[in-house]
Amino acid sequence: LVGRDHLAPAALAAELRFVQSAAPRPGREGALDRVQRYLAAVLDELPEGICALDPGDEIVIYNPTLTRLTGVTLDAARGARLDALPAPWGDLLTDALAQPDTALERTVNARILRLRCAALAEPAAGDPLGAVILVEDLTVRRQLRAQAAHQDRLASVGRLAAGVAHEIRNPLTGVLMVAQNLRAEPDADDLGERLDLIIGEGRRIETIVRTLLGFSRADAAPTFAPTPVDLAELVDEALALARLGAAGRRLDWRADVPSTVVRLDRQQITQVLINLLANARDAAAARVEVRGHVTAEAATLDVIDDGPGVRPEHVERIFEPFYTTKPPGEGTGLGLAVCHRIVSAHRGRLELVPGAPTTFRLTLPMT
Repeated sequence: LVGRDHLAPAALAAELRFVQSAAPRPGREGALDRVQRYLAAVLDELPEGICALDPGDEIVIYNPTLTRLTGVTLDAARGARLDALPAPWGDLLTDALAQPDTALERTVNARILRLRCAALAEPAAGDPLGAVILVEDLTVRRQLRAQAAHQDRLASVGRLAAGVAHEIRNPLTGVLMVAQNLRAEPDADDLGERLDLIIGEGRRIETIVRTLLGFSRADAAPTFAPTPVDLAELVDEALALARLGAAGRRLDWRADVPSTVVRLDRQQITQVLINLLANARDAAAARVEVRGHVTAEAATLDVIDDGPGVRPEHVERIFEPFYTTKPPGEGTGLGLAVCHRIVSAHRGRLELVPGAPTTFRLTLPMT
């Protein structure tokens, strides 16, 4: 009964009030006494404070929990009216009595209290029996909730930091490999091209950090600087970076993208392509392919891999931040969420195409 409804203590108080006021009959004094003691014991053990009033608004029940909260003893409270209780409890309980069926929250002596009042009536005749006021101490519950929220924020910061490391790893790997090659071949004919690649990847790392920090602020949208970019050239650059490392070299990489100029933020869309290609590389069995299609309104790129595909239970959440299908320690769930955010800022679309093979479709407006 107590756990079923927040007015259950009121119903229990009504039963006790009825039993206490009932005139004893011959042979039933013992039974009534047992019922009274049983109900009184139940009220004594309730974790909420209970104050029951008779039809004249005098206190008839004032349980030990309410005594601990208010410091007012049962002997001092019983038979008194609410306005006779010491401050602030008299005013507090009077406010609750004046607003039946309404939850009130008040802070008293650094404690957060919730008060509810319910009118009591005789079920058959409807005659008033008084009222019962329930007082709950929410202080510990709110403290635990605040601690949980704080822990969640700390966990989010940790996930964000892990995401920064995860997102930076790809361009950083490219920078290190090119730098190592330069050390082995300091007089290489393509020295300038390799240095440009290092500078470009360094700038992309800076963009990743800025984007992820912006992503951590829900009200902040990523800023971008669109410039005319050849789509086929952009895809070739992203493929060159995705091929780096043993995982990339084992795959067959294919691209069929028309040479078309699109206005976009080169760094950010490169980041999107690198993330999509890295996911495809990790999932692919033997081949990754990029197909492009251009109309007067939009340019579309499909990143396709021949892996096992995305399981149905993951499809709806695939772009949620911190949601990942990879094993623990191998993904943070930030990559696709950041990609989706960047593409949305470009007024484009990023979607998972239903069916097989696994295809992520990037659509960008031509203007």
